[in-house]
Amino acid sequence: MIRIVIPMAGRGSRFEAAGYERPKPLIEIHGVPMIDIVVRNLSLQVPHRFIFLPLRQHLDDYDLLEHLQAIAPGCEVVPVEEITQGAACTILLARHLIEDDGPLILANSDQYLDIDMDGFVADMERRNLSGLIMTFPARHPKWSYARVDPAGLVREVIEKQPISRHATTGVYLFRRGRDFVRAAQRMIDRDFRVHGEFYTAPVYNYLIAEGARVGIYEIAPEGEGMFGMGTPEDLEAFLDSPASLVAAGRKPA
Repeated sequence: MIRIVIPMAGRGSRFEAAGYERPKPLIEIHGVPMIDIVVRNLSLQVPHRFIFLPLRQHLDDYDLLEHLQAIAPGCEVVPVEEITQGAACTILLARHLIEDDGPLILANSDQYLDIDMDGFVADMERRNLSGLIMTFPARHPKWSYARVDPAGLVREVIEKQPISRHATTGVYLFRRGRDFVRAAQRMIDRDFRVHGEFYTAPVYNYLIAEGARVGIYEIAPEGEGMFGMGTPEDLEAFLDSPASLVAAGRKPA
């Protein structure tokens, strides 16, 4: 069974400063909570289970546990007691649920993708890869980037430096969950941080160094294939796009 892990343990301070009263996962897009849209967007035709990592405070204050169980029956919820040192650290709190030979998807709690997720998963099998990074064309240094060789295999992943035109969406696939756990722990043990945090994308570098075959799965650019909802500005832009109506299950005018 494929596990889909969604870390959602940020404070959401930018939304709070902008006047939003509810935590980011529960902010509504055309009447539908953001996390509902994310779960619907990432759901697969093949057997899968969601693993959520929300802040304990949000679970206690907003009945978030019941909400997550309702939108993703059979899910696992791992409370995060405090802000961690980065997404990789947060995900490792679910180590006991993912450290095995089953496939693992890591995804953001604040984006919408206009893609076929089953096609993404199938591409790893078709190409016999150990890992697959979803990417989109970009140049801005706010993203992480994958550099690929002529055969289409990833040679390096770097945060916040446009070493290629292949920016990562933040959706990462590993053939075996234990591969992520091992490589992430190695990254943390070596204290490899970017701007003080342990990011997820550089974990692939440790697998590539072992000889793992990692590929990219390119989708349409930001605003066409990938839509961020992580800041108030991104959310407003998404709400103004027809894609937000589709994401919320409504027909664009």
